[in-house]
Amino acid sequence: MKKIITSTMIIIIVICLCFTSTGCMDFLFSALGLGSDDSESENNKIVLQIHVNEETLSVNAYEDEQVTIEKLAIKQGYYLTGYFDAPEGGTKYFDSNGNSLSVWSKSNPIEFYAQWGGIDNYVLCENLVWSKNYYKFYSNTYFTIILNDGDEISAIAGNLSRKIHLSINFKMSCPDYKTWDCSLYIVDDDTSAGEIHNKTYFTLNGSEYNTFSFEMDVSAKAFSKGTQNGKTVYRTHLKFNGSNVYPSYVKDLSVSAYFVPQDI
Repeated sequence: MKKIITSTMIIIIVICLCFTSTGCMDFLFSALGLGSDDSESENNKIVLQIHVNEETLSVNAYEDEQVTIEKLAIKQGYYLTGYFDAPEGGTKYFDSNGNSLSVWSKSNPIEFYAQWGGIDNYVLCENLVWSKNYYKFYSNTYFTIILNDGDEISAIAGNLSRKIHLSINFKMSCPDYKTWDCSLYIVDDDTSAGEIHNKTYFTLNGSEYNTFSFEMDVSAKAFSKGTQNGKTVYRTHLKFNGSNVYPSYVKDLSVSAYFVPQDI
C-alpha cells in the first residue's frame, strides 16, 4: 500500500513540475497540436525606429495590422504633420496622431522621421458648427470645442504658452423676457470648477433671435487635455449664462480658432 501511495505522489509531483515548466508545456501543447501563437507573432513582428528630434523610439509593428505610435510628438512653435520615411520630403506613413495610413507590410521601410510645420496663422478649426438646430436652456449651458483631427493635438500640447484667437458667432433669443443681460465665458472645464479664460457680456433684446459675433484671445491653456473615444483630445468650453426663470435659445453657433502670430 505504501509503495502505491509513494508512486502516486511521485507521478503527481512530476505532472505538477511538468506543467510549471515552459519547455514541458510547449512540448505537450505541440504534441496535442495546441501550439502558442507567440512564435507566429514574433515572426510577423517588425521593430520600427521613429526619430523625433534628438530622440529615437522603438515601435513594434505586425504584418497586415494597423500600427500606432503612442507617444505624442510635440515641439514649441510647430505642429506635427506626420511621420515620413525621410527627414525632409519622402513618403508619409503615419498621420499626425501616430496612426499608420494603411496596414503594415514587411516591404515597408523601418525608419521614420517626424516632420513639422509652423503654427503662426495655423487654423485649429474653421467655422466649427454644432449639429443641432437650436439649444434650449435655463440658467447656463456649455458647448464644447473638441480638437482631435489633423494636427491640432500636437499644436496645442506643444504651444501652451501661446495665444489662440476665437471667432464666435451665434443667434440667441429669450421669447418670454424682453431684455436680459447675458454672458459668455471661455472655460477649460464644463463644471463649476472650470477656470475662466475670457468673458464677455451682452444684452438680449426682444423675443426675436439676436445675432452676435465676438472676437477674443485666450491662452492655449484654455484647451485642457482629455480623452474622446479612447483617443487624446484637447478641448475648451463656451459657457452661456441666461435667465434662471425663462428659457433661452441658441442656434447657428459656429467657432473658428487659430494661433495668434507672435511678434518678432
